[in-house]
Amino acid sequence: MFRDPNDSVTPQADLHSRHAPAERHSAAPAGAPVRCYDDAIDVARQIAPDTPLFCICESALERQFAIFRDGFPGQVTYAVKANPSPQVIAALVRSGIEAFDVASPAEMALVREASPDAVLHYHNPVKSRAEIAEALKTFDVRHFAIDDDAELGKFAELADDPSRIELAIRFRGAANRAVCDFSTKFGASPRDAANLLKRASELGFGTALTFHAGSQCLDPRAYAENIELAAGICRAAGITIGRLNVGGGFPVDFPGQPVPSLQEFFDVIAGSATGAFGDNVPELVCEPGRAMVAPTASLL
Repeated sequence: MFRDPNDSVTPQADLHSRHAPAERHSAAPAGAPVRCYDDAIDVARQIAPDTPLFCICESALERQFAIFRDGFPGQVTYAVKANPSPQVIAALVRSGIEAFDVASPAEMALVREASPDAVLHYHNPVKSRAEIAEALKTFDVRHFAIDDDAELGKFAELADDPSRIELAIRFRGAANRAVCDFSTKFGASPRDAANLLKRASELGFGTALTFHAGSQCLDPRAYAENIELAAGICRAAGITIGRLNVGGGFPVDFPGQPVPSLQEFFDVIAGSATGAFGDNVPELVCEPGRAMVAPTASLL
């Protein structure tokens, strides 16, 4: 990973002008010291690698997090699966992030090493009973996502105190405007989502809604459409939710594929939430993954 010369150096690797190098993920054991290099050319000269080096610029990661922190109208979490490097997690914790979207107990353990008190959102909608039990008892996870009756039944069976658990009902999004459509992967229909929301509330769980606009979403209107859909689900269920997680999907400006600025997405989300929910706007949450780390990483 690149790193400024005055930064403290963490285990494993880093590359950043006047910054330090990123070794292969398997190259350095936990706790190994990191050598510092002037720049990528210096790394290439000194290491003369036979295989590619994956590099992360920590200061760029800090700047990218600041864009989300200062622009998004709610809580910003990081989707660990996008890049589960310990250096990325540690850098985000140093930048002030307080919550992470995790997809497995292994990711929970990774985050806990860097931030014992971080809030964990286990928003993979399909989980075994063993995974749910481990999340509850070992990692004190209190935020989960579900999208069908079978998953709700698991929580009804395993939760000692439903009032301490938030279940976010994941609903199938509106018309796809993303490069990768997630609507066929997860998500209940709006009608089923309303029924799940109502039953979860009747069982004593805290309730929320969540959606995913699709990976590399190119049109901010997708978020507006899904937020309006969420408000309709709440009306159909007769439930006032505490939080609405708008997922990830924020785009990255790849070569040859210019995209709207992140602020355009944030503005649409804020305005749509007010328009759709009126005086009962839920707390908004997002879980960027690729959009958080892609601009900060490169392959040498």
